[in-house]
Amino acid sequence: MTVTRPHPLRRAYLLDRRNFLAAHLNRAARLLEYGYGVSETDTPHLFRLQRGDGEGLRTHLVDPVAGCCTCPFHRRQVEVEPLTTDGAVLPCKHILGLGKLVEETLKALRAESDHRRYFPLSVHWIVTRLELRRRHSRLLELWPTPDERRRSCQSPSTTCESAR
Repeated sequence: MTVTRPHPLRRAYLLDRRNFLAAHLNRAARLLEYGYGVSETDTPHLFRLQRGDGEGLRTHLVDPVAGCCTCPFHRRQVEVEPLTTDGAVLPCKHILGLGKLVEETLKALRAESDHRRYFPLSVHWIVTRLELRRRHSRLLELWPTPDERRRSCQSPSTTCESAR
């Protein structure tokens, strides 16, 4: 009988979820410090993140609206094995940190008066934020309000009654 060991990331997540997520969020918040740069693409809501230069250049495409990234962390969860036991895909640091990276990049471009790069990235980010807000508000419209949930739980035909 062969015992397969889980991937080191999955093992770290399952053994110490709190510290794993804290470190993950910390890395996401510090993308600019780690040398990442961001630029817009011709595709709506798709951003190009780059790190390094020359031969060591790494590029990832990130779509925050779809929640997708081309990095190995995200692809492994989608294609091979999710980190979570329920199969949910944990967003990568690029998806989580994109907003802060774009805002910091725009601030630097504005300070440098680099309008050629500032305006296209700014418009791309505004359009993406509007789409995220639109999708979020549609979800909130479908979600029952606390009063609606309370009323449905007071109805004898619901399963809430049996939980009391």
